[in-house]
This record gives sequence, C-alpha cells and structure tokens, in this order.
Amino acid sequence: MGMIEFRTLRRSMGQDISKLITTGIYKWSRDPQFVGWFLMLFGISLAGRSGLAFALTGVFAIAIYLYTILLAEPYLESLHGEEYRLFKLRTARWIGIQRKQQLTSK
Repeated sequence: MGMIEFRTLRRSMGQDISKLITTGIYKWSRDPQFVGWFLMLFGISLAGRSGLAFALTGVFAIAIYLYTILLAEPYLESLHGEEYRLFKLRTARWIGIQRKQQLTSK
C-alpha cells in the first residue's frame, strides 16, 4: 500500500523527494514498507518454523529501527523541516491511529 501511495517508481526508489507523502497508509504509519517487510519475513519464518529465520527477522527489525532513527528521520526532517516534524507528531512510526495535531498559538 505504501508503494501504491508513492504512485510512481521514481518516488518509490527515492529519486523524487520533492513532496512528503502523508496520505493513504501514511496516515497510520511513517514507515509502512518496513512494517510490510517485517510482517512478510515473520510470516515466512512462522510458516517455515525456522528458528534461524526468526532470528534473522529480529536482526532485520533492529537494523531497520536503527536506520530509521539514526539516518532516515533526521534526513527527512532536514529536507522537509516543519512539515515532517508535524507529520512525526501526528503519525505513529510503525502503525497506529493518527493523533490529532495540537496547535499552539505563538
């Protein structure tokens, strides 16, 4: 669903980063592709009843979490500024219900 929301292969490959996507599945998750990959790998591990596959799925989840925290989110914040900060406030990292944006008057 995340790839569909990007609408083009160019956007999905990170070549067109001119606009932040906040619609569709991105209302519920900032990283729906990672959630999808994790669920797929977990399902394969479960179906194959493989301890090694479960362990590798765990390693994948930790690596993606660290990548997201250390590289992707700071980069997106520097690229999109306040728009991304507001997106982070109202949207769960992995999956959840969109939080109402609290506006503060200055």
